[in-house]
Amino acid sequence: MLLNRSRAASGGLLFEIVVLGILFAVTAWTAARMQEVTITRYWDGDEYYVMAEQIAAGQVPHAAAPYVYRLATPWLVGRLWPDRIVTGFRTINLAAAAATALLLLVWLRRFVAERWARLIAVALFIVEWHGPARFVFYYPVYVDPLVFPCLLGGLILIDALQNSEASTHLVWALTGLCILGTLCREVMVVIPLALLCAGNPIARRVGQVVGSRRFDARRLMPLAAAGAIIMATRLLTQPRVAFSFLETAAFHIRHKPAFTWVLAWFVTFGPVLLLPFYDWRRAWRTLADQQYLAVYLVLFGALAYVGGHDTERYLFWSMPVIYLLIAQALVTHRQVLGSTYLATVLIVAQAVSARVLWSIPSPSLAVAALSDMPTPAAKTYSILNRLFVIDDFHWNLWSNFGSRPFHALLLAIYLVFSAAMIGWIHIRVVRLRALSAA
Repeated sequence: MLLNRSRAASGGLLFEIVVLGILFAVTAWTAARMQEVTITRYWDGDEYYVMAEQIAAGQVPHAAAPYVYRLATPWLVGRLWPDRIVTGFRTINLAAAAATALLLLVWLRRFVAERWARLIAVALFIVEWHGPARFVFYYPVYVDPLVFPCLLGGLILIDALQNSEASTHLVWALTGLCILGTLCREVMVVIPLALLCAGNPIARRVGQVVGSRRFDARRLMPLAAAGAIIMATRLLTQPRVAFSFLETAAFHIRHKPAFTWVLAWFVTFGPVLLLPFYDWRRAWRTLADQQYLAVYLVLFGALAYVGGHDTERYLFWSMPVIYLLIAQALVTHRQVLGSTYLATVLIVAQAVSARVLWSIPSPSLAVAALSDMPTPAAKTYSILNRLFVIDDFHWNLWSNFGSRPFHALLLAIYLVFSAAMIGWIHIRVVRLRALSAA
């Protein structure tokens, strides 16, 4: 049986858009002024920059794989901003970030009736330091943001498709969206794979009879379209350096410590992730009753581990499901979270994790050893700087780079804090139940 959802009424959508629009504008404006370092010709951004130049000059894109296959954003920049490439990337990515926030709100309205919970969940997306509303002012030349609205649009269409009798037009719409999304990044293939589990075809218990509906062959259209685009981009471009996904996956399985993948979830979403963990029964029920969401989450969780070095950037693609589970947990435990002290502690911890008060430091700054610190106060600040990356130690921002000992310590801090908060929440739940029974 599908999840018994309370679909939000259409009234009030404009109010939510205005509130989140103001927050988005303030966040972007603040990030633009707070960020002191902007990286344009570095890492994969240099490949995308070169591709935009080549497209502007009418040349066949010639860059390292797999970057050369992600044509959509460099093509738009090369065509619309041939003489202002950085401006073009920043404009497209900021517009995509705004569209993502809007679609995330629309997505959450399909499952979460409480306005305040939806607003909090979308606000979490907007203020994250590696989210496009802020990250674009540090690293404008990248292609992730444009695939975000495609992923959210795909999930919205899948949800509509599994609840619609007249689904042909929805399948065609999803097919077109998969074509566009795959031109942005090949990870869009996760959407048509998730579509295969729409309607819950997997038996939830041994011996359970699967629904009697026959498999609809039209559901293979988006997957076929995404596969065709992946093949076409290989034919229409000239990769300068070869790429093998299997070799990349094998490398990360051998060399990426498992604990860094666990830490990456906290770095990506912050300590607020403890809420769906505590509310695991509700989270499990949501994923079991909407199997396409479980597939979506599992695939991106796996891709984040084996797909590349920047684990957090890949985990962030799972944000539609994670923010949904967070919003549902907020609603379930709204009375418990009404404690001023508890809410304040969680908000402060989330703000620290999201780096609300700090910009992203330069990756090229030289850093002094702890032994070179002249005073105990300087040593203490240097330790905090290494842990929370206040104004230095850029590489400690990412779980797969930087200092392994400090990452292990940071994970321990997240786990201890989460355990303490879960204990606090549980004590309040018990007390509230006792009061209501008295």
